[in-house]
Amino acid sequence: MADEYPRDWPEHDEVTTYTLRIPSDDWNRWRDTVPRSTPLYVRLRSLINQDYQAAATDDWEDMEERTAKLLADRIKHRARTARSAIGDDDEKLRKQLDKIEEIAGTFE
Repeated sequence: MADEYPRDWPEHDEVTTYTLRIPSDDWNRWRDTVPRSTPLYVRLRSLINQDYQAAATDDWEDMEERTAKLLADRIKHRARTARSAIGDDDEKLRKQLDKIEEIAGTFE
């Protein structure tokens, strides 16, 4: 039934519903790193896909590459979060955040 998932979620023949039990402190710390413009289910799906792709291509063997990609992803999310918090007249700060996000993208 299409009403079971958000409107911007692609239609699928099957979806999995999973109840997660995690300490609230851990959840809240992670949730606060996701930009408010990104729904949590979108971020979780992205992490699941990244994990699957890394495992499927044996990237887990190269710890340094995996760590660099993880850090780059965290940097990009921090830059996006900061960007959403700045005012319209903060062009210099906006340019710096764009540069941070660009540098993080080179790790991917």
